[in-house]
Amino acid sequence: MFSKTYHATHPDMMECVSNDELRDRYLVSGMFVEGQVNLNYSHNERFVIGGAVPGKEPLKLPEQSEPASAAGHPFLERREAGIVNIARAMKWATRNASTSPWARVR
Repeated sequence: MFSKTYHATHPDMMECVSNDELRDRYLVSGMFVEGQVNLNYSHNERFVIGGAVPGKEPLKLPEQSEPASAAGHPFLERREAGIVNIARAMKWATRNASTSPWARVR
């Protein structure tokens, strides 16, 4: 479900860490791939960050696969979403348009 999971670190763990190790531990990359939703999870704040670049087909947020108790449920069932569009106009639709004030945003 997540491209990468970032784990919390204690300051003592960071002594003598190289630039490459810091980059591997903290740099979020590869988020914007056409036709894909790429999500990364950070244990620091239980934070999900990702990117989505629509291609020819509409994109869909993944259904949860972890933790096991949330498997099969909609991704935003227990989360809030902040969406920033940095490209062209987009359409956003929820699964249940009748109860969501954000059913359609252009």
